[in-house]
Amino acid sequence: TDIAVAAPSWTFTLTHGILTLNGTMPDQETKDAVVRHAFNKIYPPRITGVNDYLDIAGLEAPEGYIQVAMRGVNTIAQCDTGQAGFERGRFNLRCELPDTEADAVRREAVASMPLGTVGRIDILPHDAVISCEAELTDLLKDARIEFDSSSAVIDASSSALLDAVAAAVKTCPGTLRIEGHTDSTGPEDENEVLSRNRALAVRNALVAREVDPERLIAEGYGASRPVAGNTTPEGRARNRRIEIRVVRASE
Repeated sequence: TDIAVAAPSWTFTLTHGILTLNGTMPDQETKDAVVRHAFNKIYPPRITGVNDYLDIAGLEAPEGYIQVAMRGVNTIAQCDTGQAGFERGRFNLRCELPDTEADAVRREAVASMPLGTVGRIDILPHDAVISCEAELTDLLKDARIEFDSSSAVIDASSSALLDAVAAAVKTCPGTLRIEGHTDSTGPEDENEVLSRNRALAVRNALVAREVDPERLIAEGYGASRPVAGNTTPEGRARNRRIEIRVVRASE
């Protein structure tokens, strides 16, 4: 594992048809093989070009390194958008793709590693992402997660709603971001802290309902993303909200 952790790291990103290679390869020979393999994956419209920004560390390649790098190219080339990476001995992948191709890419991504370990693998089938976000939007539109005034303490009346949200989240693919929002009443910095603490409270409530904590991140946006005007009580009430979204492969 020490050899894997010390090995040069890289990130391969596919967005808008361009496969971008960032990071470091141990030596010129390894870099040439990886870049050549990436160019061989050009297949419009999924991949239309390759940008090579790889550096060379001037080190001997650890055993298995080239195979891991090739796995990165092979898996990301099957995504519509996404990112494959190898850092501190862990191979990570976030990949958005058609539902019919998801299982094959997942199997390839989690196969035993010749160097290092399998890290975070987020396979995001298009239809599953859309249906997940639609269900969560409907749940949180028809009812609200209520908090004590100016506090991150969740009101007990929201327990049943949180049960439903947790059940929905368990069927969703990938990592989910819990987003806290406030109205514009009060100082901006306090609103940001409050919105983040509320998002964290919801995260804790979902973890208590047996959602995997590694699949949940919490962010607070304060009053920066209103969905209504802040000039009426009704508008302010709409802006005080929690939203939950799948972290997309392009992020």
